[in-house]
Amino acid sequence: MKPFRLIDNNGIWIEERLLEQHPVLMETVTEIITHEDGTTEEITTEQPAMDAEGNQVLDPHYVSDPIPNNIYSSIGICPQWNGKQWIENAQRPEQTTPQLSTDEKLAQMAEQLVITQTNLSAAQEALDFLLMGGM
Repeated sequence: MKPFRLIDNNGIWIEERLLEQHPVLMETVTEIITHEDGTTEEITTEQPAMDAEGNQVLDPHYVSDPIPNNIYSSIGICPQWNGKQWIENAQRPEQTTPQLSTDEKLAQMAEQLVITQTNLSAAQEALDFLLMGGM
């Protein structure tokens, strides 16, 4: 296992990961296959992305270069990969969560209500069973 640093699209460090090898980019490939009876079938598969020379393309979100110890400076400040080296004092962008519409919120609440009712019903059945002496 080798240590890799996972970075976001801005090069800002996210976390350390131990992996067997450097991850490669994957691409979705759709093929149309013609069967002997003349019917066709569309098959979609994931396979490693290849460059012009036929080499697998390494995932740029993983960096194998170690982060120098003096780069970590304070909470909220993260190392940033500039494509060649780690630099310090990159402010981590604030994570924004998309606002849900009223309909989406209601749908989530309805889903939670169904789950709660199901759990309550199961608990009631177990309680009834116990109160009846396990019969």
